[in-house]
Amino acid sequence: RNFSNGGRIQDSRWRETVEESVKEKNFHTGKAEEDLVGEEGLLVRDFISTSLYHRSSGYFNRHDCITSVVPTNFQKMKGKGEYLQHLDKLYKTQTEGWLTPVEIFRPYYTEAIAKWIYSVYSSKKSSPQQPASTDADVWSGGEQELDKEINILEVGGGNGTCAVTILSWFKRHHPDLYPNLHYTIVEASERLAQMQTERLKRTGHGDRVRIFNMSITDWTAHDYKHKHCFVVALEVLDNMPHDKLVPDPETGEYRQVRVRVPVGGSMSSISSQTYPYCEQVEDTVDPLIQRALQLRQDAIDKGATQNEESGSTWNQVKKHPWFQKLHTWINDIVVTEEDGSVQDDEHSLYLPTVCLQFMDTLARYMPHHHVLLADFDFLPDRIEGINAPIVSAKNKGTKGMTTDFQSYLVGLGEADIFFPTDFQLLSHMYQQTCGKDATFSKSAVFLRKYADWPKTKTRTGYNPLLQDYENTCIFTTSSAPLHSGHATQQEPHEPAQSLNVKAIWNEALVDSLTKPRIFDTDKEKQIRANIVAKLHSKEAQEREERESQQYYKQGKPAQNEPAEDQQSVAYGLTSKRNTRRRKR
Repeated sequence: RNFSNGGRIQDSRWRETVEESVKEKNFHTGKAEEDLVGEEGLLVRDFISTSLYHRSSGYFNRHDCITSVVPTNFQKMKGKGEYLQHLDKLYKTQTEGWLTPVEIFRPYYTEAIAKWIYSVYSSKKSSPQQPASTDADVWSGGEQELDKEINILEVGGGNGTCAVTILSWFKRHHPDLYPNLHYTIVEASERLAQMQTERLKRTGHGDRVRIFNMSITDWTAHDYKHKHCFVVALEVLDNMPHDKLVPDPETGEYRQVRVRVPVGGSMSSISSQTYPYCEQVEDTVDPLIQRALQLRQDAIDKGATQNEESGSTWNQVKKHPWFQKLHTWINDIVVTEEDGSVQDDEHSLYLPTVCLQFMDTLARYMPHHHVLLADFDFLPDRIEGINAPIVSAKNKGTKGMTTDFQSYLVGLGEADIFFPTDFQLLSHMYQQTCGKDATFSKSAVFLRKYADWPKTKTRTGYNPLLQDYENTCIFTTSSAPLHSGHATQQEPHEPAQSLNVKAIWNEALVDSLTKPRIFDTDKEKQIRANIVAKLHSKEAQEREERESQQYYKQGKPAQNEPAEDQQSVAYGLTSKRNTRRRKR
């Protein structure tokens, strides 16, 4: 559905595409959840897709998922503590919705993307024309084509803030290019697509934009078959449904999982929570799962994935003896069921099959593209499993409190379901499907190069734009590389820091234990409160020991930590955790 130009669909092929998509995915409104899941059940990716994007029951169509905020003057803030208090206040004033970096750091975050687009565009325009047979001639026509248009396709447009900011930046800084700039948004949520249309019309950019209410994996148009385009997807990969596989206890081979309605309508139980669906394990026969699984194995063989043997930050934490002891202790206290059984799912694998379909769409219909993908490379464990998701809700039903679930088997549309991205595996998939190389780095590396980051620095020097998004990466096509490194590289001119396993797990644990849950008993609340008190006491003791050691080494008292750092302890991972709740 094209919401531009008064909501009319200008091209019949789009109507056919959308109607066929609706038919195939059984996206009929007004149907009961049991009918949507069906007697045969759904593969996990199809279940999650229905739960997130169904036109009447889906999470992104039932709730206001993204909170818009007015631009913030970071230079007036004292430091990290005041910034965290600002975020906390924003969340408490909103019953629904997450914050996104596009909204929090408006306009600086998105203007950095606009500058990147212009940088790639101008570098290709100034470079000598290459023979048409080479991949370097992605501009399909050389400088003559460059003089005609700039094509941008955004996947998942959120509230429309990214589109508005990019278009406004080009209109302000490159007015000669603005008339030839064509912006397309592909939005799976009908609710968000309508919101984007209204926003872009109000800001005067309506004639520059087309908005299609469909999944990017359903794209079949040839608009960019022979044209260059920039494909931008911010916080989109995390909401792309995954398939779940579990290893066979005898052979070790992965078997696919299907979601079904329990026989007799009974509820399945996981930890202390009950769910309206259950899982059924079956032989892996789905072609897409088989292909994605083979790509993952190829990546592991080449050392190009964050598998269990890799050195990713979270795997280092999980393998640390201190973590394993504490993890066992917490499980014994909180996770153990009344009958003594523990939900053990740590070997389950969540495979990015829909992301692979996205790569196929790029290769088939947009071969001359440059991509920019921004997402999380790490999320704290809430559900056992490799690359497992976080399932979280914040809406009127939870009275504005953030509530995490122990499974993705929640009622349709009840919660957001989002996954971390293995950027090394993504690079391998991208190279194999699109035939292009890509680079990725921590977001701060990209933003330091392209963003106007001095404007987001607080008075103490703390810069949330560069320092708050430590668990995110930005992935770009290699024709405009940042540098040759991987996501684990440090920012330029900054010394590498050793991994503080205790600090990372302490913050994640405090954040988990202090967050309200709607299923809590008084006993569970008291247990968690006692654990948090012990952690804070232990942290204070370790700080005193460090200060004492510094006193004897330097012969003088250690300087007190800045006030904002002391305040941040109380918030735990408020910033890291809440900024990962920033859906499209």
